[in-house]
Amino acid sequence: MEDQIQKNTEIEPEGGQIQPEDGSKTRRKRTVFLFAFLVFEIIVFIFILARFSVPANQDIMILETSIEKNGFTDPEDVVLKKYDLLDTVTMMTGTEADGRSDENIFRNNMSYDQGQGMWVLLEDKPVETDGLLACSKNVLAENDYKQFSQKVKNDEVLNFLFDMGANDGSFRTNWREIGVNELKLAPFLPWKKKIDFVAISRVDEQHCGGLSYILAFNPGVTVFCPPLTKGSFTKNIQAIERAHNLVPLMPGYTSLTPRLGAYVSESKLPTDKEPVYELDLVIHLEKGVAVLSGAGNPDLLGLTREIKKATGKQIEIFAGGTNLDIGLETDETNKMIEETRKENPGMLIYPNFNTSVMAHQMLRKVFGDNYKPAPLGLKIRFGKEKSEAGNKEKP
Repeated sequence: MEDQIQKNTEIEPEGGQIQPEDGSKTRRKRTVFLFAFLVFEIIVFIFILARFSVPANQDIMILETSIEKNGFTDPEDVVLKKYDLLDTVTMMTGTEADGRSDENIFRNNMSYDQGQGMWVLLEDKPVETDGLLACSKNVLAENDYKQFSQKVKNDEVLNFLFDMGANDGSFRTNWREIGVNELKLAPFLPWKKKIDFVAISRVDEQHCGGLSYILAFNPGVTVFCPPLTKGSFTKNIQAIERAHNLVPLMPGYTSLTPRLGAYVSESKLPTDKEPVYELDLVIHLEKGVAVLSGAGNPDLLGLTREIKKATGKQIEIFAGGTNLDIGLETDETNKMIEETRKENPGMLIYPNFNTSVMAHQMLRKVFGDNYKPAPLGLKIRFGKEKSEAGNKEKP
């Protein structure tokens, strides 16, 4: 028996010497190798999850910087300058008839959309008593309000979306082309930014298309909207049903921050069962205001009159919907456009949503050089303008 065991545990190589084979040591090596390989696979799997998955509470875009505000510099021809982004509104959606803006290469891959969407970066700093927070405090849950308050008071810049087009896919494409890429090209801007909130002009398909995309990144985002009616939820707008932090604003003018206001109009046709509400944004400039319009209700002239009366300021810029989706030129429409120009002689108008080709021609004829096409990806600046020479600011 001992001879048999000796034969099973010994190997006789060439040379005639018998050497023991340590089986337990080999098994230990194999076990250590397998364990290390398993740990490696787990690390790779976790990395892939962290790289390609999005936590439920993560905002859609975070812009960080390692440079303090006092040490800000403008690297030449490397990144977008501070004044290239701040105090601007970018047309995120538009129709094919309006073409594309040729400001930079990112516009080339944008998708056309029949709805309307805008991205706004505004130098502003809200406080607790401003309408942006005061209105939210009465509606949001305590924890949601706390997070929202901390976010918008984090710095002196408001970064928000106004309307999100008619299609989730096109808004996703356009936001990645414009918003994400431009923020990546501006790593030295002196603030850490997230999407602060969303404002929608009307609760319908033409203005809420990309909301589901935003909610996928940040389901708790605060959404300002006009008063909700039964009709608001009968148009299969699932994103609105998923947005649990809705803050409806009442008809009339609401001051949200020192520079930002919201005007909610109310209109009703004899055939309507309930009023139609629209929320338009008002940005206070040095001398007047800029109006970001949803659909342009009740009409171009009526809306500009109401906002002038509410703010006591002249309208310098009008961008967005005009409610001039007309097929034929009429004396009545011409008279209305001419009256709008007469009451707002210096107003620049950027027609976007709900403006027919005929209406564009009429607006161009009446407003002349103050008529500005609003192609896909156009950036409208509210602050200082850049001079053509030297790419410097001029007052």
